[in-house]
Amino acid sequence: MSWVRRGLLVSGLSVGVLLGMFFFMLVGELAGPAPVWSAPPNVAPAPTVIPLRAAPAAPAPSPTAARAPRGKASNIGHRTTGRENCQMCHGAKQIAPLPADHAGFPDSGCRDCHAFVVTPPVTTHEISLRADCVTCHAGGRMAPLPVSHKHYTTTMCVICHEQSTPAPDMAHRREGHEPCSQCHGGADTLVALPAAHRWNADAGCLGCHNDVGKTPVAITHGIAGARAACIQCHAAGQMAPLPDDHRGRTDAMCLSCHAPAAKSSPVVPHDTAGREACTTCHGDRGIVRLPAGHAGRTDIMCTVCHDSMTVVPGAPHSLDDKAVCSACHNPAVVGALPASHARRNDAMCILCHALAAKPAPAIPHALDKRQDCTICHQPGSR
Repeated sequence: MSWVRRGLLVSGLSVGVLLGMFFFMLVGELAGPAPVWSAPPNVAPAPTVIPLRAAPAAPAPSPTAARAPRGKASNIGHRTTGRENCQMCHGAKQIAPLPADHAGFPDSGCRDCHAFVVTPPVTTHEISLRADCVTCHAGGRMAPLPVSHKHYTTTMCVICHEQSTPAPDMAHRREGHEPCSQCHGGADTLVALPAAHRWNADAGCLGCHNDVGKTPVAITHGIAGARAACIQCHAAGQMAPLPDDHRGRTDAMCLSCHAPAAKSSPVVPHDTAGREACTTCHGDRGIVRLPAGHAGRTDIMCTVCHDSMTVVPGAPHSLDDKAVCSACHNPAVVGALPASHARRNDAMCILCHALAAKPAPAIPHALDKRQDCTICHQPGSR
């Protein structure tokens, strides 16, 4: 083969190769890049695709939600425990009906707007005897209601205001102790009022404190002399300490409530010299028992209350042959004993009555056939 023919053959092949390369490049541009071969990966099968459900539609707003945001609505002015049925008081024609724009609102919607953040003050007095609140709490009265309560009625009061421990009753009768402020006032009075009573007037006392006619125990002994200092005997640790609720009371306070008894303690009907141990005769086993109210009393307590009668009539005759006093001192003979000697016996006589310093003179004659002294000795005769 000639060199010319070989040259043409080589040229033809070159052109063919170039045209083929051009064709594949053109097809690649049109079909996209060729995938790169790699070994098949060891992968899990593709997960099953679950179509998403449509989101639930937002609930329609409740009637109460359409109102002002929580916090701007008025607060609930009373406890809600036990008062969950709002319509009972706030329904149509009830004591505090809802406004017109709340018509149809259910109980469950009230708390959506109205919060309970207020606890009404409790009633500090007993209310069964004070059924008409406006008597004391109306405008111009001793404890007027605030402006926000202007149209409130007595029926509404007990719905919100609960009763606390009632105010204590007066410890004494009011009669004779008016005005209250003469004893119950500031720090300079006998019994200073608590701070909460600072602005209370005399007229307000009976608004809370009942006058139940209490009469404090009367003072059963004289109060003159050494007995004027009550705490001397009635302070803690003394012979007749005051009860716990009298702690801190002073002598000046005692007579404000306690008056001397109409009948003071009876006097000791004998001289106490040589008879200082009262319980020897007046104890549980003595000849004159003490009353039940004197249980636990000691000898020293006796003379604190009971004065001694220093002048006791003496027996005007010898006692040697007259040991049985009641043989003569009875209604059939000499005469009955005084009423204060009721139930006295012969053993008691000589405990109080000693032989008189100047006994009766002896009979200057024989008594034979002269037993009836009145034959000769008439009243007024010598």
